[in-house]
Amino acid sequence: TFDFNHPEKNATAMKLVGFDQSTFIPHGVNYYMDKDTGKYYLFVVNHHNTGEHIERFLINFKEKTLYHEKTFSDPGLWSINDIAATSIDSFYASNDRWNAHGHVKKQMFEFLGLTRWGSIAYFDGESARTVAYGYMFPNGVNLSPDGRYVAVATFLGQSVHLFERNPTDNSLKEIKEIPLHSHCDNVEFDPDNQNDLWLGCHPILWRCFQSESSKAPPPSQVLKVSYDPKSNYSTEIVELYMDDSRILMGSAGAAHYRGKLLIGTVFQKLMYCDIQTPY
Repeated sequence: TFDFNHPEKNATAMKLVGFDQSTFIPHGVNYYMDKDTGKYYLFVVNHHNTGEHIERFLINFKEKTLYHEKTFSDPGLWSINDIAATSIDSFYASNDRWNAHGHVKKQMFEFLGLTRWGSIAYFDGESARTVAYGYMFPNGVNLSPDGRYVAVATFLGQSVHLFERNPTDNSLKEIKEIPLHSHCDNVEFDPDNQNDLWLGCHPILWRCFQSESSKAPPPSQVLKVSYDPKSNYSTEIVELYMDDSRILMGSAGAAHYRGKLLIGTVFQKLMYCDIQTPY
């Protein structure tokens, strides 16, 4: 956990209870607050050796503990990258490719061929169904604070897609594709202004696969995308952070809170920033 109000305390590790960590290969994460109970939950993508799982944990901030409660799996969730919870038992998930893990040659064909075989699924508590299809490696997925919109970052498509969500059946209607000309990883809605999206991106594709010790380690980039529903979703894109890898390598996500920015990476470190320029 990290407290934006006390950045000097740095991030602290959470203890996992009731869960076998030897089978835990985490990927995308999302939290959900149950308004009826006031409880907070953490959903984590787990690339388990038996297949794709979503793990649900109850968060106890005081004890800094995650209590494992439930595991979700479904044939409609075959290559999960990220999730966005809509209740304690339902969520959207990005299937970033058609060919699941293990089919290396087929995966390379998808990746290098820039195929549009990625999709977004919705799990309603019992089963999953595809609600959006035809995207180039959909990565991060998130739900707006009011539940009206869903945003999806497409890593190979170099864009972010904005969907309007039907709260009755949870179907999605795409209303805007915003080209970013960068390979963006995860997307976050601003908690105070949901018309702002924050994205951690990889501006140079081939370098994002390089290691920290390589001669050309991956650079980092953070974009803020603002959209206006009142003017046909016109957009403004601002680059808030750019680094050639000297300080931060391989930015994967960015969370903003009242002028403060937290940038996460694929394999390196977490960086906190105070934004002191107009944005």
